[in-house]
Amino acid sequence: GIDYYGREKALHYYAKHFYSPVLLSINQFDEHKILFNISNETVSPFEGEICYSVRDSLSNIIEKDSRKVSINCLSSSDVFFIDISQYWNNDHNKKREIYLSYELLGKTGRLSQSSCIFVPLKHFAFQNPDIKIKITEDKEFYRIIITSKAYVKNACLDITDLDCTFSDNWFDLNAFEEKEITINKAECEISYSIEQLYNQLSIISAYSLMNVD
Repeated sequence: GIDYYGREKALHYYAKHFYSPVLLSINQFDEHKILFNISNETVSPFEGEICYSVRDSLSNIIEKDSRKVSINCLSSSDVFFIDISQYWNNDHNKKREIYLSYELLGKTGRLSQSSCIFVPLKHFAFQNPDIKIKITEDKEFYRIIITSKAYVKNACLDITDLDCTFSDNWFDLNAFEEKEITINKAECEISYSIEQLYNQLSIISAYSLMNVD
């Protein structure tokens, strides 16, 4: 998951999430059922909350719900099912526009967030997300704030010539929510100005990859 120069590849960022000490995952058994599962690899019991929402490609919420959860240490548990097929009701075109967003909350706040679509990536009806980036800095970090106007799947930040490590990458984003990614200044070979970062920084997503001019 790391290249010759020590830069983290997509696998490395995904591994950070699927090796989380407390992991929320989903399994789709057929066209109907989605199973939520929590695994707790810590030596302490976990108490938290699962929040999920069914949304369209513009991130409009069709339905949302949450469930309190508790799980013993060093164990895993199937928490609950939902019937996802009710939201497109045998309409394949509608199925192409629906996704599931879900997150796990703990005592310290959001522990994880992800999403799932129910058709192959190339068949999903992505809308132009019009992604916006804002960069600020403090003594220790550059802070990159990403927002969008539609659902974003598999977003990836890249820098053309400069070299740095992002705190997170290859992520999903609901419209009008903020995603903050940091760059630790101590890990940069040289100091960059915010203008340099703006000029060098780019972002791609599933939408941009499938809508190449």
